[in-house]
Amino acid sequence: MTQIYTQNDLIRYIFKETTEEENSDIERELLAKDEWVDFYMDACDIVRQVKALNLEPSDNTLRAILDYSRSVGVNP
Repeated sequence: MTQIYTQNDLIRYIFKETTEEENSDIERELLAKDEWVDFYMDACDIVRQVKALNLEPSDNTLRAILDYSRSVGVNP
């Protein structure tokens, strides 16, 4: 049975959430379809940009989370 792959599968591939068999199939699709390569390159670029942001919550946000945890009986 032939599997039909989608952009969601390609995203799973980027995040290493695919099986070895899926990897082989997706890599074949990348070799055969220019639009897949374009999407792959764009998605990889977006992932790199998001990882580079290095976002951290503010002190106020952390304090609010800890205060809430204490109020419901969770020890952080």
